[in-house]
Amino acid sequence: NTGDPSFCTIWTFCGVPALNIPVFQGENGMPIGTQLVGAKNDDARLLRTANWLLSKLND
Repeated sequence: NTGDPSFCTIWTFCGVPALNIPVFQGENGMPIGTQLVGAKNDDARLLRTANWLLSKLND
């Protein structure tokens, strides 16, 4: 199970980029993630932000 797709529905409807990244691991070994949402037509900035967040989490 990759999660409930309804969490992305509003962002798809609004036409903005959204992505999920794993930030922690639960007791059962499954990832616990966070969702990042960017401004319309600003996918590149969202990807840069996600990359920055991942680099901080991996420090």
